[in-house]
Amino acid sequence: MGRKNKDAAGSKSGNAATGEPTETNQKPEKEQPEKEPTPVESGEGWGVPFNPFALLLFLTCVSILAISALHYYWEWGTLAKCETCTSDWESYYQIELSPEVESKFPDYKLYLVGELYTEEVYKTKNFSFGKKERLSGVPILFIPGNAGFHEQGRTASSIMTNMGKNRGTKNMFIFDFFTVDFNEELLAFSGHYLYRTKEFTDHCVRRIASLYEDDRKVLLIGHSVGGVVARSLDTFGSLSNTLITGESSRILQ
Repeated sequence: MGRKNKDAAGSKSGNAATGEPTETNQKPEKEQPEKEPTPVESGEGWGVPFNPFALLLFLTCVSILAISALHYYWEWGTLAKCETCTSDWESYYQIELSPEVESKFPDYKLYLVGELYTEEVYKTKNFSFGKKERLSGVPILFIPGNAGFHEQGRTASSIMTNMGKNRGTKNMFIFDFFTVDFNEELLAFSGHYLYRTKEFTDHCVRRIASLYEDDRKVLLIGHSVGGVVARSLDTFGSLSNTLITGESSRILQ
């Protein structure tokens, strides 16, 4: 028995020396399949599962941005070619009133809008009170509404000036566009403000009428509460006989 064990040990050692494989009673371990690396580990992706709804949302946002950009460029291109749209060359020339009026209404102002070719005419004029400057166009006065400001009349000024110019050299006529500044006061919330602006606008109409040699009527444009102010003027009917209103109430008259 002991010899058999020695022979087996010698046989195993001899096989190890010769490099031949030896037989053992241990069962071979099963090979584990290699785990594939995730997209994050391999650097080939973000590791986020594909979501068709997210892709649809992304494409929708891109489409909206693209359409908005095209609309923006188309809109500005159209405005650049438009001959009756507003421009960026307006200049405002203050028309001085009498010292009594300016001392009573220090925050209110009367302006003449210089638009394109009319600006070249107005540059040579002196609109100080007492100067006998004369204009030859059609007088228009814009009256802003509640918390309004005089620059709101630039749209109407630009459109009307361009329309007058587009009639041609022989038939061209000029609009002298005036606008008043009420210091952005809340006219709709105070009867006191309404009365003050009405009184100041009457002085403005008289001052505008004095800039013309003939008996020209001042065309009035009133926006919102400015239309209410225009309808209450003492000079309406004598120095002005035409009124255009926009978004103006006809209850307060």
